[in-house]
Amino acid sequence: MHRTLIRLSLVLATGVLALAGTPARAQQDTPAPALLAAVNIIVPELYRTAAGDGEPTRVPAPTVLAEGDRLITDTSGVALITWINNGSETVVGEDTTVTVTRLEGIDNTNAAIALDLAAGHLIAGMPGSNGSVAWELTTPTLTVTLFDGRFDITVERDGSTLIIVTAGQVQVRGTGGDEFTLAANEFLTAGPDGGIDAPRDISDDGISVSLEGVCTATAATNVNVRAAPSEESRRLGGIKAGEVLWVRSATEGSLWLNIYYTPGETGIRSAFGWIYGPAALLDEDDCDSILRAPLDAVLFDGPGIIQAQNSESGGETDGEATSPLATAEASDASTIVEPAATAPVG
Repeated sequence: MHRTLIRLSLVLATGVLALAGTPARAQQDTPAPALLAAVNIIVPELYRTAAGDGEPTRVPAPTVLAEGDRLITDTSGVALITWINNGSETVVGEDTTVTVTRLEGIDNTNAAIALDLAAGHLIAGMPGSNGSVAWELTTPTLTVTLFDGRFDITVERDGSTLIIVTAGQVQVRGTGGDEFTLAANEFLTAGPDGGIDAPRDISDDGISVSLEGVCTATAATNVNVRAAPSEESRRLGGIKAGEVLWVRSATEGSLWLNIYYTPGETGIRSAFGWIYGPAALLDEDDCDSILRAPLDAVLFDGPGIIQAQNSESGGETDGEATSPLATAEASDASTIVEPAATAPVG
């Protein structure tokens, strides 16, 4: 407990130092804050083994990771790691074990993050750093270097790995020496022997995906795609009945599903949206462990969990958004009404 309080104090101190005084005075009197990893709980249960300790301890509240710490989730736990202060973020999925093997630097031009993913599911993102931030992830079969953007990675217990790049680009190197650079909208798989396949496109039409072993759903009717998990949220487009969709995450009870969707000729090669869950049939074989998100969250597309806009904005969003997943006010589940079957659902 004492160690946790010390770490949280470091986070608070980092924010205070960043806000205190004028810019000139801060530059003269205050050293740049060290790179830290703040952990927020999306869904319990989470456990941490501190560097040098043997037994994992439950994480009951937001905390901080240090170099050498290991974060473990059980079959329901989900956590968000925000890498202070360089803008990177990592979502740790269910049944995952990840260790911070390197965490150093003082600012966006002198930082290094390295993780070891023994098994489980991660979604990682970092804004473009022009090579000034070293960000690396190792698995039993791959070494992944993130240049900028976002990627999903799943590691099975036997070391088999699926990596999906949803924005920017990453470099992937197998234990056998094969090396590829993956751009947005590409994925590859690696076997337990370390052999990796050449990259392939996620999708040819922005809807149907060429992925195996991931959670999919089939639209039971025409359904609207929303920017956030709410029927009041901005409409991105629509899905026709019969389309098979990649489900990236879901709210509790699968009331809303976060799906891969690229809306029209936007120039955006990779994006996601939300559909009303009861309007789709989940594949029971591969959807047992999809990430669970709060109802008002737009995950993986900004700094931390992006909260919904104020209720005063209300209704459909007509203005230009800075992201294809602009947020909107999330309604309570009890207010959602099943629309008529003749109209797009959601």
